[in-house]
Amino acid sequence: MKNYLEMTREELESERSSVSAEYEKLKGLGLKLDMSRGKPSKDQLDLSMD
Repeated sequence: MKNYLEMTREELESERSSVSAEYEKLKGLGLKLDMSRGKPSKDQLDLSMD
C-alpha cells in the first residue's frame, strides 16, 4: 500500500470507500467494547485511605 501522500485523488477516494465499508461492517457486528476497569472493592478503597 502506498503512503496516502503519494496517492492520486482517485486512489484516495477508493481507499476511503473501502475503509468506510469495513467500518460499517464492523459497526454492524454490534460489539460492546467496555474497557472500564470496574468498581473498586471495599478493600481497595480502604488501602487508598491509609
